[in-house]
Amino acid sequence: MNVFIGVDGGGSKTEVVTMLEDKSILAQFDGGATNPYTTSPLEAANELNRLLETTFTFINERSIMCKGICLGMSGIQSDEEKSTLINQVRQCMKHRSLSFPITVCTEGEISLMAASGEHTGVLVIAGTGSIVYGFTREGSIHRAGGWGHLLGDEGSGYQIGLQTLQGIMRSYDRIAPPTLLTSLVQEACQLNEITELRTFIYQQPFSKKSIASYAKLCIRAAEEGDPLAISILRSQAASLADTTTALLHSHPDLQQETVAATGSIFLHSSIYRTHYKECLSKIFPHLHMVTGSADRPPAYGAALIARQRFFYPDQGADGLV
Repeated sequence: MNVFIGVDGGGSKTEVVTMLEDKSILAQFDGGATNPYTTSPLEAANELNRLLETTFTFINERSIMCKGICLGMSGIQSDEEKSTLINQVRQCMKHRSLSFPITVCTEGEISLMAASGEHTGVLVIAGTGSIVYGFTREGSIHRAGGWGHLLGDEGSGYQIGLQTLQGIMRSYDRIAPPTLLTSLVQEACQLNEITELRTFIYQQPFSKKSIASYAKLCIRAAEEGDPLAISILRSQAASLADTTTALLHSHPDLQQETVAATGSIFLHSSIYRTHYKECLSKIFPHLHMVTGSADRPPAYGAALIARQRFFYPDQGADGLV
């Protein structure tokens, strides 16, 4: 039995998928951060080693033949960083008497492959942050947005969460009408009165991820018909559509490619997803759009790339066709 390994290494978690030749998932292992810039380089290396050891043990115990591994690692960009990463993986393989080809890709490439099954096209990510990538058939990579929560991240969980909190206080001041968001946030934060939100927010260090967590309350309220929540989601979807439009206008060849919408906001909010597509369709009526699936995480996309690059059905036992 032959398998391919895909790794999605991020700043908060890492996922490893072992995929069979028929593209079904055989095993999946999760771990902590492996981005050397969000944790220490040593901690990132140790966590990746731990996950690889777990995966390689799984393979050896079942006498499985791995035909290739693809690593999509955040924070790994330069040739030197890629070389160091490949050497690290080779050392782990050596300890297990394993030998198979290795390739390193960007986060965007593995996410696009997971969502669309293609290595070219437009990737739109709306999670805690947001960004739009364009991957051309000539091999060039373009981007728009992704400037972080202070300078951008339009359409992101952070911006939705922030507008949720701000909208509640505008409702309290009667600038905006009453909203279901008030009771949802009050309950989530265990506040006696919504005016306590100011103390709750300002007297503790709130990270970008913490603010983004309130986006799920906005999505819930919108599903129950709350006008303010719906307005927030639609306005943020329109903002991200604007960013996507700018990239497509700058690189017209990408207008013929698939646009893959990924990330937790697209996944969990049909209102956001539908309005984003409506905004783009008004400008690009023939654009083909797909939405990522929870069943096809980025690590699965990495395994698909490994399969695409290293799968030779007629390969003999010696590795030669």
